[in-house]
Amino acid sequence: MEVYVSVVTESSSAVRSLPSGFVTFLFTDIEGSTRLFRQLGDGYVPLLERHHELLREVWSEHRGVEVKTEGDAFLVAFGDPGDAVAAAASAQQALAAEKLPLRVRMGIHSGLASPRDGDYIAYAVHQAARVVGAAHGGQIIVSGATRSALPEPDRSLRSLGRFRVRDFEEPVELFEVAVEGSASVTAPPRATPAMGHNLTPPPGLFVGRQAEIAELAELVAPGAVVSIVGAGGAGKTRLAVELSLARADDWPDGVWLVELAALGAQASVAGAAAEAIGVSVADRDPVDALIDELGAKSCMLVLDNCEHIVEAVGDLVATLVRRTPGVAVLATSREPLGIAHERVWRIGPLSEHGPAVDLFVDRAGLTTPTDDDAAVIQRICGRLGGNPLAIELAAARAQLVGLTALESALADRFKILSSRRRDLEPRQRSMTAVLDWSHDLLESHEQTVFERLGLFPDSFSLDGAEVVCGGAVAPGDVVDAVWALVDKSLLGADPSANQTRFAMSETVRDYALTRLDSDNRRAGVGALAAWYLDSYGPWTALEPEQLSDLRVELDNVDWIIEAVGETQPNTAQLLALPIAYLRDVSGELADGILQTDRYLRSLPHPSVERALLLGASARLRARRGDRDTGRLLDEAERLLAVHGPEPEWAAGTIAILRAYWLESAGRHTEALSVAESVGAPGSPLVAQARSWAAVGILRGSGGDDDGALEAHRRGLAIEEQLGGAIEVAVGHNNVAEYALRLGHVDSAASHQRRTLDLAEQIGSVSLVAFSLIIAARVSASRDDWPGTVLLHGAADRWLEESGTALFDADAAISNRLLDEARRRLDDYEQVRARGWALELPQAVAAARTALS
Repeated sequence: MEVYVSVVTESSSAVRSLPSGFVTFLFTDIEGSTRLFRQLGDGYVPLLERHHELLREVWSEHRGVEVKTEGDAFLVAFGDPGDAVAAAASAQQALAAEKLPLRVRMGIHSGLASPRDGDYIAYAVHQAARVVGAAHGGQIIVSGATRSALPEPDRSLRSLGRFRVRDFEEPVELFEVAVEGSASVTAPPRATPAMGHNLTPPPGLFVGRQAEIAELAELVAPGAVVSIVGAGGAGKTRLAVELSLARADDWPDGVWLVELAALGAQASVAGAAAEAIGVSVADRDPVDALIDELGAKSCMLVLDNCEHIVEAVGDLVATLVRRTPGVAVLATSREPLGIAHERVWRIGPLSEHGPAVDLFVDRAGLTTPTDDDAAVIQRICGRLGGNPLAIELAAARAQLVGLTALESALADRFKILSSRRRDLEPRQRSMTAVLDWSHDLLESHEQTVFERLGLFPDSFSLDGAEVVCGGAVAPGDVVDAVWALVDKSLLGADPSANQTRFAMSETVRDYALTRLDSDNRRAGVGALAAWYLDSYGPWTALEPEQLSDLRVELDNVDWIIEAVGETQPNTAQLLALPIAYLRDVSGELADGILQTDRYLRSLPHPSVERALLLGASARLRARRGDRDTGRLLDEAERLLAVHGPEPEWAAGTIAILRAYWLESAGRHTEALSVAESVGAPGSPLVAQARSWAAVGILRGSGGDDDGALEAHRRGLAIEEQLGGAIEVAVGHNNVAEYALRLGHVDSAASHQRRTLDLAEQIGSVSLVAFSLIIAARVSASRDDWPGTVLLHGAADRWLEESGTALFDADAAISNRLLDEARRRLDDYEQVRARGWALELPQAVAAARTALS
């Protein structure tokens, strides 16, 4: 049964309904909107307003609900995935019919979500934002989850293959929607590819850029200014030269390469261009001489390496645009020229799964690498961020040291990524020189920001940037510097997410850290540790929004834990606790155990915090059915005896875990006594809530179902007072289980529906699986045995997927239930197989039907 809530958003005062459950999200944004705004100025506003009008009409026609609009980007929710795909296609057709001078990219993804306060707090939203980030302007990309949810095959969808997309744990298949009247985008998704000129074919195989050449060829036309912008070593010059060679015959008056790298800031760019095409400037103004020569001609100028004299180049190109209509300018630079009519084309890295490996193999002089060698090469290329120059430098070294030694040496990459080739310009002979060139072009405050941002191993927000730069650069200057670093190709930006995220490649980050002195490193790490602890500290009742944010920041928090482990061990241990908690509630038990064990090894400092971390490890193990957790609890209790007691927010944590351990060891009376003592009168509310939950479980395992139900109701009342969404969800699940045991079917179904609602909001697979079990038992109480077996089959699959084990008493009930179902159903195995095959959204829908 689909649930809706009414909300009011900033985009409209009308009351509307947001879908809940299995929701399909459509993200859109305008490709190159910042550039368009710079080009059109005030003319951009009516264009954007018309864009909004057209799309909102389409959303309404296809039952889409606008969740939010930020600038030029829409987030729209659909209850039906087919409606979302149809709406995206209609939107592209509407934009094309109006002939608006903009290209809109669209991404569609489906997942579990529940609205809250007019918005969604769901991991599926982050994933949808990543899908649109893979699209090009004019393109609609659909995730495999949405494709699978369509009721029947859609012939308008064309598979683009499988890609590694951020925030998806496994490779995801992406599909392109073919829109009638619109050509397919030839470029791959953006997820992790002779006379009459003065060009010289570069040596070595050219790989992975054929689609880019085709795209750029469409842009480079008479009167056009196209800038290939990217990081140092990204292959801008090579791409420009290969494009020029491929299209030289298209220009009657030639293609002319103007090399600017050796020019000083005061040198004449016009003079260099005139020299390149053979025009004498003796006793003449170089600009006038160039314009006189080119005024009536049709040719292409390739201005290579503009970043260090970008203003002078911009001034000349602006003049050429006005006075030489037949000339096209193709520039390469680490930042845009910043002039009107400029089309900025950002070059991406080579894909590590094909072109990057091909480049490495060619430059290393390998013939046919073995599968093992190919795997090593792929890892090397991934570590190098697909940067062609870095790959070429590494490949040259591989000839001397071998692949395995090369991979190990990348830990200190700036020593090995260098060349003695005399035919290379000095700034291209090492990655250090390449990045020194970029660093030296930065303003002083930009250098400070750049260096401190190296402390983020993963993407970060503007808020995070301001925190890590706190005290060194004024907040307003930090924001300006971040965007300047994006322009100068030292940072990547992902504006398609709910909050724009920024990231450095691994090589650039390593370089930034080499420039960061110890005082700035210590200050930045300390500021981040305090910020993350304030945001996610274990004393905080983490709501779904905070859990979602923590998942996005997970790699950053993990690195900070390592960074402060020696100097601030208590802080590191505290930060490790919410990560263990996230792994627990998300059902990622195996990963949680590995990660928590790593923290226990690296953070040996004896403290109350370590005792709680030992408890977290014990809890994760117990949830997987491991009963050998006594040694962890023994150490935790020894630490508490010396360093305790537990803080109020953690009161009773270790004792409750001990009670569960005693129960697993068959010592029921002792277990119940320990659990009851935790919630003694006057104890903190959190301890009382934990106590009643444990008492309920233990009374139930002892056969006292009435006592168990009463205990769980009392525990739930306290959890609702405390307000933690996850604890409330578990409390409703516990009440539902014992209400059902006592025959209160309607009450059980009502409580379990609340658990399922919260499980969707939280993204907890294990809680969804528990809800499927209760739904199966509700079905059995109504003599719906096919429904019972179907739901329990789905529950067993998702319990296995999350690595979650049932308590013995629960497992015994399920076994008795399924034994009865076998006797009643001839096709038991077939029905169970159908249940096992249900994907999570389908299983949730079936559970909602059973619990209604």
